[in-house]
Amino acid sequence: MVMAKKKFAKILVVEDNAIDRESYRRLLFRNDVYDFEIRECDSGAAAMDAFRQDRPDCILLDYNLPDVDGIEFLSAMQSEGPNYVMPLVVMLTGQGTSNVAVEALRRGATDYLVKNSINSDTLNQAVNKALSSLVSTVEQPVKKSTVLIVDHNSQDRSTYQRLLRESTKSAFLFSEVGSAAEGIAEFQRSDPDCILLEYQLPDFDGLEFLSKLTEIQNKANQPMPVVVMLSRQASEAIAVEAMKRGAMDYLLKDELTRETLHRSVAVAIEKQSLIARLKQKEREFEQFSYAVAHDLQAPLRRTRSFCALLVESASQSLQGDEKLYLELIDQNVGALQQMIHDLLGYYSIDHVNESKSNVDMHAVVQQALENLADYIAERRAVVEILELPPIFGFRSLLVLLFQNLIQNGVKFNQSGIPRVQIAAEVNAKYVQFSVQDNGICIDIQHMKRLFKPFQRLHTQAEYGGSGLGLAICEKAVRMHDGYIWFDSMQGGGTVFHIRLPNWESV
Repeated sequence: MVMAKKKFAKILVVEDNAIDRESYRRLLFRNDVYDFEIRECDSGAAAMDAFRQDRPDCILLDYNLPDVDGIEFLSAMQSEGPNYVMPLVVMLTGQGTSNVAVEALRRGATDYLVKNSINSDTLNQAVNKALSSLVSTVEQPVKKSTVLIVDHNSQDRSTYQRLLRESTKSAFLFSEVGSAAEGIAEFQRSDPDCILLEYQLPDFDGLEFLSKLTEIQNKANQPMPVVVMLSRQASEAIAVEAMKRGAMDYLLKDELTRETLHRSVAVAIEKQSLIARLKQKEREFEQFSYAVAHDLQAPLRRTRSFCALLVESASQSLQGDEKLYLELIDQNVGALQQMIHDLLGYYSIDHVNESKSNVDMHAVVQQALENLADYIAERRAVVEILELPPIFGFRSLLVLLFQNLIQNGVKFNQSGIPRVQIAAEVNAKYVQFSVQDNGICIDIQHMKRLFKPFQRLHTQAEYGGSGLGLAICEKAVRMHDGYIWFDSMQGGGTVFHIRLPNWESV
C-alpha cells in the first residue's frame, strides 16, 4: 500500500518549559497530514526575532512567558506594520479560564488548548485546522483595502487598526486624522476604500461631515464613498440620520469587536465594489443600446426603403402575389423595428437617467395622451381623467406606464367607442391609481404570465404588438417600489390597479 505524501509546514513553538516543548515536538511527529520543521523559543522577545527572520506557517504559543504573556505577544505581532496579516496561532495554557480564551480568540488566535487536555489528537487537529485556513488564504490572495480613520481619540484609532489587523481575511493600509476638516482634506487627497468616522469630532460632528462629503461628491459627479460611523451614543435618531446622509453602518464603540468591525468594513467595501461593477455594466449596456438603435435598425430602414422603391419603379410589371409579398416584407420589417424599439424601452427602464422628484400626475397623463394623440383620434377613443394626486417618482417612467396602459385599453377593445377612465385613491400608506377600460376581459389566471416579456394571449393577426407593453408597465411600477395587477369587470372591460407608496405620508 502506497502512503500518501505528507505536506510540509513550519511550526514555531514559543514555550519557556523545555519538557513541554519536547512533548509538543513528540506529539507533532505523529501528525498524519504534515511533516513539520519545528523551531523553538523560550521567550516572547526571542520568538518575535524568529518570526521576523523566517515567518512560520503556525505558532504554538504558551500564555505564560517569562517576559510577556500570550495576549501581549499577539498585540506585539499586530503592530508589525501596514501590510501585516495575522499569522495562525494556537494558544496553549495551564490556565483554563474562559476570559483568557475569549481574549485570545478576539486578538486573533485560531484555537485555544488547555495543557492538561493536550494529546496527539487534540494538538494535531488544532494545528491541521489552522493550516487548512492558511491554504484557503493562499489560494485567495489577500486584498489590501485603504481605510481613513477620522477620530480625535488616538487610543480609539489604534483600537480600530488592531481589530482590523486581527482579521486573516483582509489586509489594510491606514491613514488617520483627528478632526473633521482634516478628514475631508485627506479624503480628497487619498480617495480611501472606506472611512471610519467618529460622530463627535472637535470641529463639527459626523453628520455635518457626511453632508459636506455629499456636496463634494455631487459637484464632482461621483458616488458617495463608503462610510462607517462610530459613536458611544446609542441613539437611534443619530443612526437613522447617518444612514440617510450616506453612511453604510453605525457601530457603538463600547460594543465593538474584531468580528463586528471587520464585517461592517468588509460589507461596505464589497458594496462599493459592486456599485463600481454596476456602473461598468451600465456603460456596457449603453454601448449595446447604441448598437441596437443604430447598427441594427439602419439595415431595417434600408430594407423598407428598397421595398418602397421597388413597388414604385416596378408597379406596372408586378403581379398581384408579388405586390402582396412586398407588402408582407414591409409589414414584418416594421414589426421587427417596433419590437427592437420596445425591447430597448424595456431594458432602458433599469437605467433611467433622472432622479425621483415630486411629479404632477395630471401632467404625466396629459403627456401620455399627447404621445398617443393620432392613435386615439383614429380609434375615436374617449379618455376620462379624474382627480389625480402628485407622487414622488420618475416622471419619464410614469409617462411610459400610463401611455402603455391607455394604449392597451384602446387597442384591445372591440367597442364602437373605446373608453378609458383614470382615477386614484389615497390613504396614509399608499396611492392607488386605476386605469379602467370597456375592452375585452382578461382571465385572472393569466395574471403572472401577462406581466412577463413577449407573453401574448392573442395572435399577431388579431392584435398587433411586441408583447412587451405590460412587462414595461410592471418594471416601471417595480422601480417605484410598488406593484400592479388587474381585475376583469362584470359585463366587460378590464381595470388595472397600480399601488405606489405614499412617500409624503411616510
